[in-house]
Amino acid sequence: MTFSILGPARVAVAGVPVPIDSPALRAVLAALLISREHQLRFDGFERVLWDRPPPSSESNIRSYVARLRARFRTAGPDLEARLTSARGRGGYLLRVADGEFDLAVFTELTRRAQARLRQGRLDDAADLLHRAVGLWHGPAGSDVNVSGALMRLLEDLDEQRVVAVEDLLDVRLALGESGSLLQQLRTMVLENPTRERPRAQLIRALYLAGDPSGALLAYQQARADFDELLGIGLPERIERLQHAVLRRDEGWIRQTPAVATTGRVSPAGAQVVGA
Repeated sequence: MTFSILGPARVAVAGVPVPIDSPALRAVLAALLISREHQLRFDGFERVLWDRPPPSSESNIRSYVARLRARFRTAGPDLEARLTSARGRGGYLLRVADGEFDLAVFTELTRRAQARLRQGRLDDAADLLHRAVGLWHGPAGSDVNVSGALMRLLEDLDEQRVVAVEDLLDVRLALGESGSLLQQLRTMVLENPTRERPRAQLIRALYLAGDPSGALLAYQQARADFDELLGIGLPERIERLQHAVLRRDEGWIRQTPAVATTGRVSPAGAQVVGA
């Protein structure tokens, strides 16, 4: 069985997707997956599914879970048995084994990548991050009817993806791939004009690809955009990078910045939804 949230919310048995045609049921599935290994109570469901829970919220939740269980039943009793309820506690739990859930695999791959970076094993880190980023198939929960805390949890997951991509780009720059990354970095800057790391990475890549004047132009554009969009100056790291470009200090520019700690939605996410 496979369970997915890094893109559309999906369950598949032996590679065959289980039909879950209702956005509300996909929202319930997403909430259960994000809170995996933790009991999700009715109050947690309410915070996840609605900004303002309706008076019928508890009966709605029972109906949604029953309908989701019925969808699971069509794929076989093994899947149906994964979705359990706790008598007297008003909660539900979706049991997912190791390696079955794409978010858990993503989290483990990024954790291992950061360990390899601390050991200076850049090739291994690049491979792990490439595999982690490859698990994504669009925004987290892209086919889910989003509101309440679920929207914020899914946005947190999307932030994890962006950070992992940035981590991978830093490692690839350190491995000497600057020229092949320029188009991707320009796209990253266009899509995330106020993020610091893609700006710094583009400046680094242009310099390392043999275009110091282009690197200075990218710095000037970053300064103008940050002033216009945020009303603030550039972060210190980009200012220091510009000084390094002016000094032609390739050794400093080539250094791999400390890789950001990719956020996790595990126990913290479960607490948010009331596990």
